[in-house]
Amino acid sequence: MNTDMRPVPDEIQAFIRNSHNDMIAVGIDGENTLHVDVYGECSSCPYNCLSAEGELAQSIIKEFPEIKRVSLIPAISEETIDFAKKLLGISKS
Repeated sequence: MNTDMRPVPDEIQAFIRNSHNDMIAVGIDGENTLHVDVYGECSSCPYNCLSAEGELAQSIIKEFPEIKRVSLIPAISEETIDFAKKLLGISKS
């Protein structure tokens, strides 16, 4: 994750809060990637993280075209996410 991030506009935070109440946007990097922290009971499930990332990215990019990508910050390791992607047949991004 890029540490040089700018704050997330209130309208994007509100959009995420209304659609995914177990996520909070933490910043937007220089490549217009929105970084979102996942918490709550589903945060440790790789499948939920992967499906939520896809759903959220699709809706955010449609509503806010200045956002080019959405990256979730899961409560689980990258190795677990990579393993789940392999099992689900999803290529690494």
